[in-house]
Amino acid sequence: MWLKDDGGADIKGSVTVQGREGTVPNVIRDVRILTLDLGLLQAGAGVKGEFEQRLKTVIDEVQASAVPILLFIDEAHMLIGAGNAAGGADAANLLKPALARGELRTIAATTWSEYKEYFERDAALERRFQMIKIEEPDDEAACLMLRGLKERYATYHNVHVRDEALVAAVKLSRRYIPARQLPDKAVDLIDTAAARIRMGLESPPSELQRARAALAAIELERATLESDRQAGIDASPERCEALDTARLNAQAALTALQTRYDTELVLVRAIQAQRETAPEARNAAELARARESLAHAQGRTPLIFADVDAQAIARVVAEWTGVPVGNLVEDEVQSLLTLEAQLGERVVAQDDALGALAESLRTAKAGLKGEDAPLGVFLLAGPSGVGKTETALALADVLFGGEAALTTINMAEYQEAHTVSQLKGSPPGYVGYGRGGVLTEAVRQRPYSVVLLDEVEKAHRDVQDLFYQVFDRGTMRDGEGREINFRNCVILMTSNLGSAQIIEAVLDTPPIAQTALLDAIRPELLAHFQPALLARFRTLVYRPLDVDALARIVRLKLAKVATRLLRQHEISLACDDSLIGAMAQVCLDRHSGARNVDAFLNQQVLPAVSRELLTRMASGVQPAQIRLPDLTNIYKALPASAHQLRDQMQLTLVKYEPRIRSVDITILENKDPGVLVSFEMTCHLSKKGLVRFGTYFEPPGRLRLQHRSVGLD
Repeated sequence: MWLKDDGGADIKGSVTVQGREGTVPNVIRDVRILTLDLGLLQAGAGVKGEFEQRLKTVIDEVQASAVPILLFIDEAHMLIGAGNAAGGADAANLLKPALARGELRTIAATTWSEYKEYFERDAALERRFQMIKIEEPDDEAACLMLRGLKERYATYHNVHVRDEALVAAVKLSRRYIPARQLPDKAVDLIDTAAARIRMGLESPPSELQRARAALAAIELERATLESDRQAGIDASPERCEALDTARLNAQAALTALQTRYDTELVLVRAIQAQRETAPEARNAAELARARESLAHAQGRTPLIFADVDAQAIARVVAEWTGVPVGNLVEDEVQSLLTLEAQLGERVVAQDDALGALAESLRTAKAGLKGEDAPLGVFLLAGPSGVGKTETALALADVLFGGEAALTTINMAEYQEAHTVSQLKGSPPGYVGYGRGGVLTEAVRQRPYSVVLLDEVEKAHRDVQDLFYQVFDRGTMRDGEGREINFRNCVILMTSNLGSAQIIEAVLDTPPIAQTALLDAIRPELLAHFQPALLARFRTLVYRPLDVDALARIVRLKLAKVATRLLRQHEISLACDDSLIGAMAQVCLDRHSGARNVDAFLNQQVLPAVSRELLTRMASGVQPAQIRLPDLTNIYKALPASAHQLRDQMQLTLVKYEPRIRSVDITILENKDPGVLVSFEMTCHLSKKGLVRFGTYFEPPGRLRLQHRSVGLD
């Protein structure tokens, strides 16, 4: 018996070929190999005893044949139970006597899991066969197998299959399709790529079809608006103008794409014509010129292919798995080169952490990191509201095609040991078996993604232990025994551990390095994570936000509000720097970070904007712009005077800075018209020291230091 996960069914054909070539022993050289089709034997056998009679007839004919016959039974586990649906004996029991007497030469093929489930339970049937376990071939052997099969697929699809495509099919399938075996998965890649190339020569490519559909959608909307205008209904002139511009752009893009497709098609057909010509009549120079012209016309993104090459295989792999490979990664390479800058547009004042994250991902994507681990495993540690979760969202958007590529799991929900099964799926015999786990199913469906384990320190120790192999080898077995591949994922974990130490270290030495911050929080990390687990990921420390960073965040948040207002109501939103700075100063809290900005916007700004919008709409006036400084309700939450600002600063410092015992703030005479208010601030420290600042606020609301002195209290 052959266990055929890795191609056992094809060995029957190999034995036949070797027999014809005389490379097998004489005792089986003249043996006739026949396949026993159990499904055909069962078809229509509805009367009790009919199936048994059919199978008995087959056995008798095999035994009576003048030419020795070797039976091949594919899916041999179907022997057990076949035929007993009508109350008769199954095929296995009918074959056992002939097999025991040696009167029936048989080759059976099945998978390892089905062998264990069916054959091992029937000891009498199991000992009738000699088990031969077929291992998955290595890359070299798999390439050799594909070279033997190449002509079959090339002839069927009428395309040429390059040797580089065979090598790429083996390597890419082993790397990105781990759930299947070689050579089966590589053969499917070759077959699919060849079929798509053949279809591409007979029908327009998907890029051209999408361009046509986009133009048709624009024209349909424009025609609908024109119909409204003719019916006396006012249509938005701005929308009509935008549609006219979009139609011109879409038409130009479609024309360019159609021209390029026509050029490529002519060159590909010329190459095919030369290839189908007899070798003695083939014009090698003309064929070379056609290939050179095709390469120049296609660039790095061909619409159609002349041959099945490595890039065609990479496209199929990308469509199957969602992982960009081959020449498809050109856009991804550009994103990687500027990754920290793109992340920095959404995550403010965390340049060193983002730089370390980007460098690690560039190393992994360049193939210099081990292939057996995820693309990256990082712990983002820092106070609340400093951009840890936003980093995961931004990374999914920039590098993985959108925020939909982010799987977020709240680890606070896994504080009990039994919740492990929710992540990986219930084992056999338990409720929920077969439904998959929250984590494993998400990665199975989208293997190229970002996995965010939020508040990971709150998870039970048994849940944390689940990730040892994931972080180290990039795999996890789910409750059904399937191996889930995490090697194309970026795993991010967030934690608030060490927040107090981070805030204190940043206040002591503002330009402190990442390594020093990591040393400051390491004892806290070791108290919650095993050293072996801690060594499997890289920790990135996020700093508390200052008032300048909060001002940038306020601008980003207001820009999103302005975008929504413009999209939904065609109204612009205006705000000046002084108001933004004042908002940032009010929201300054090192323990809450940017979450205060969201709270302030939701409680003060958005209600004021919505009230102004609805008031104008009720009066029949459609405003073109709303200016935040004109909305007096917003200023209710802002300091009304220098005295109020002083009191607010004093309370904030004493409440949120544990090293400060008390604060003395003196309002100075303000002689600079460009300054809102000036202070002299003395902080009395709990460690018998003091820090004296001369401070002032510019109109944007930013805190500036005039001088600083340190002494004994």
